[in-house]
Amino acid sequence: MASMRPPLEILQQCMKETRCIRNVCILAHVDHGKTTIADSLLATNRLVSKRMAGQIRYLDDRLDEQERGITMKSSTVSLLNIVDDEDTNEEQPLLLNLIDTPGHIDFSTEVGAALRVCDGALIVVDLVEGVCVQTREAIKLAFTERCKMVLVLNKMDKLIVELHKDVNEIFQCVLRAIEDCNAIVAELYQYEYCDSEVDIEDTGLLFSPDVGNVIFASAIDGWGFTTKQISKIFIKTLKNESVESLNTKLWNFDAYVDSKTNTVKLGGIEKGKTNLFIQLCLKTIFHIYSTIVIQMQKDKVSLIAEKLNIVGTTREMNHTDSKIQLRAIMQAWSPLAEIIIHQCMKIISPPSNISDEKIKYLLDYNRFCENEFHRSCLDKLVTVFQSSDESGPCVAYVSKMFCVDKKNLSQNQPKTFVPKPRNRDQISEKKEVEKEQPKESTDEEKEESKVDEKDFSIIALARVFSGSLKTGQEIYVFSPQYAPDETSSGKGAQLVKIQELYMLFGRELVLVDTIAAGNVCGIGGLESSIVRTATLSTTLHCVPFIEHPSQPPIV
Repeated sequence: MASMRPPLEILQQCMKETRCIRNVCILAHVDHGKTTIADSLLATNRLVSKRMAGQIRYLDDRLDEQERGITMKSSTVSLLNIVDDEDTNEEQPLLLNLIDTPGHIDFSTEVGAALRVCDGALIVVDLVEGVCVQTREAIKLAFTERCKMVLVLNKMDKLIVELHKDVNEIFQCVLRAIEDCNAIVAELYQYEYCDSEVDIEDTGLLFSPDVGNVIFASAIDGWGFTTKQISKIFIKTLKNESVESLNTKLWNFDAYVDSKTNTVKLGGIEKGKTNLFIQLCLKTIFHIYSTIVIQMQKDKVSLIAEKLNIVGTTREMNHTDSKIQLRAIMQAWSPLAEIIIHQCMKIISPPSNISDEKIKYLLDYNRFCENEFHRSCLDKLVTVFQSSDESGPCVAYVSKMFCVDKKNLSQNQPKTFVPKPRNRDQISEKKEVEKEQPKESTDEEKEESKVDEKDFSIIALARVFSGSLKTGQEIYVFSPQYAPDETSSGKGAQLVKIQELYMLFGRELVLVDTIAAGNVCGIGGLESSIVRTATLSTTLHCVPFIEHPSQPPIV
């Protein structure tokens, strides 16, 4: 299957516009559907086909990952999409640097490394299993790294088709998952900001569907929705309601639809009425699944498509297999990738809007602020990080080192062969030269075979926080103990040369000349200077980033 992505020139143009960039990672417990969600997003850039999305698990590129069916190493991919901005009603490009992480506890260091270079995280929860051990750890790590979180409630289809739950039971599963996640966030907030007078309800940290930071989804069937989308469907049938007012009432459990007047009223709890969320959201999804998949009423497919405002039917919508039929209808109504990209653009801040709190956390402000010279360096760095000036000092952070098969590097890709017209004289000359040349010795052959054995390269996964990285540029690598001084002695700093820069596309790496601030990239040639993590800077008046929170040993 051929990979098709936007031209490199367009991608590099978007990389310079920091307001168009979002650095996001996917976190969850093992087998909750991270890589399946990543497949849906990859299909938008045709790295996988839409039909195979969810089954191919493209970012699990290692053989053992495919055999075991779990992710072991985090994979990064850059995706470019055109998104409709609701505020300006204009289309704008969005470059999504997506990192798919492992959910197994044995590979939790990969999660910490991914979060360090990201501004936001998608927390995926399987509604069947609910919030698990690694979900708690993922939320804790994302909270510590000051990443904005979006909750994706996955496997809604499984509750209906396999477990045969009714709408009230599904509602309890949804409510429990959201409440459990909010309880974890509230607990973390209480420990971190125990002296804060700001109530957690006003911080915007809690998950609430009416805010837009909760997505209801089925990754395997490729659909997802927010309460705002449901509001847009029912706005025509309910009186005296706007999209915003109905969206707010959908998560108000006291609101219900009065069937006589066709209006939304309050007082549902007292009267024992079914709340608005069950009536409009869950019953809609339940009706679609039970009609098409369980009861297989194919004559009602066109009516469902009409109610969902789907214009034009595709061949898959009339397929004999009810699962394919349902997938086609749901993806035409509300494709999961589109919803995730839209919510990432709306909720997760771009690198240009990085908060003071996050910068001070990364630069370990509390450790260095007591020294006056260090504090002046830190204050300058805060302004540099928030400005998108490429001419300023370049500061980057390497969060991990990883191995890549050399054949996946763009400079080692097979060249396109262009046949030339044959010339008999040239061929005869070439044969004579070959005859004259002696055969190579066996020692040389052995040396060549040794070289061939090392068929992998070690690449550094890095995020550029300010300035821009260029090939051939000389940059300092700081040790964790490094501290700037007024004499610029450079003790604890090593000067290295950037040999190669790569854009990351999952298993494939593409060679580029420059990487602007706010982007995630791969750097080649640093394996002799960096073991695991490091801070890179063109100026000695910089401090090393705070170390990853250390994980306690499993055994």
